[in-house]
Amino acid sequence: MNLGEKLIMQKSDLATVEIAIGCPSHLTTFYLMDYIEKAKTDYPDLKINLISGANFDKTIQMLEEHRLDFIIDTTQVDTNYNNLVIEEIKEVQNIFISNKPIKIKDLKELESQKYILNFEYSSTIKKLRNILKQHDVEIESNMQCDITELRVEATKRGLGIGYVMKEAVKNELENKELYKVELPIELPKSKINLIYIKEQLTQADRKFIKEYLKK
Repeated sequence: MNLGEKLIMQKSDLATVEIAIGCPSHLTTFYLMDYIEKAKTDYPDLKINLISGANFDKTIQMLEEHRLDFIIDTTQVDTNYNNLVIEEIKEVQNIFISNKPIKIKDLKELESQKYILNFEYSSTIKKLRNILKQHDVEIESNMQCDITELRVEATKRGLGIGYVMKEAVKNELENKELYKVELPIELPKSKINLIYIKEQLTQADRKFIKEYLKK
């Protein structure tokens, strides 16, 4: 079904439509799922297709091919994508985590630790390295993984200090399965963005975004 046919056939009533969303699994778990639950409570017959396993470039491709209605992601969007609308909807704190309490008084102490990080091309890691560089600190990854859940699991097993969004490990911090590494500085924040092609959004998409994501 091409985009024109879809826009004509889809109504504004969320009770009768299908919405396709691209969102990484860790964001889905701690952020998006709450809103999906509320929407499904209000509109039990609303159908949601959730794509969580594709990398960002693939997700953008699916958006451009009209297989997704919109994306929720923290990835810094390349300016080459000039047909996209990007709106910040939430800012979240990144932290170092460990399976035991660690308090760092001198940032130079960070250089003696082992780390479980995302890959170097990640904008999150670039921002982390930039702020540490301002304090003349360089850290090396002992393990690299682009999946938040796996970095969390590796940290639980004591394989190193992980770097994740604080809200992604909220339950683990509360249950003392993991600990936030105490630092004398605040680490960079990440922006959760809503990404879409303006002409592609249906009335139902806009209603879902307005009623749930932008409250």
